[in-house]
Amino acid sequence: RGDPLGGGGTFGEGTTMNSIKALLIVAFVMVLAAGFWMGRSVGQTEPEEDRPTWLAEELNLSSQQEEAMRETWSEVREKMGDYPGEERRTLSDKRDEAIKDLLTEEQYPLYQEIQEKYRKEKEDLIENWKAPYEEAMERTREILSEEQFIQFEELKAKRHKHD
Repeated sequence: RGDPLGGGGTFGEGTTMNSIKALLIVAFVMVLAAGFWMGRSVGQTEPEEDRPTWLAEELNLSSQQEEAMRETWSEVREKMGDYPGEERRTLSDKRDEAIKDLLTEEQYPLYQEIQEKYRKEKEDLIENWKAPYEEAMERTREILSEEQFIQFEELKAKRHKHD
């Protein structure tokens, strides 16, 4: 019986099966690495209810500033929607499904195209996320004193460094 995908080999041949196994293992490892990288690049944050208290303590915010910060950043979360959660999962699912279809080494260039398309779609999602974030940063600058904003930037940089 010939290779159903036209790869030239048969499923009964050891070399073709080994190639398929190797390709699937490599694809699986790359998918795991990409998922790990996406999760780390987006960063993990503590629950919403912890953020204002933590930030208020660190920046010594007045209650008025704390409330303004809470409103600013909850609005940006609303504008951003479920990014990157649901959209990222959708992209990952599409990529994973495409990888499953790659059964021969001859199809490896297709895998590379899929990876490139995924990278582009991910970049587009990140680009869509930037505007609400930048708006919130401007509002934050207006809410905080110059000293508080400098400290806020330092805290943000320190937290991002650990992500």
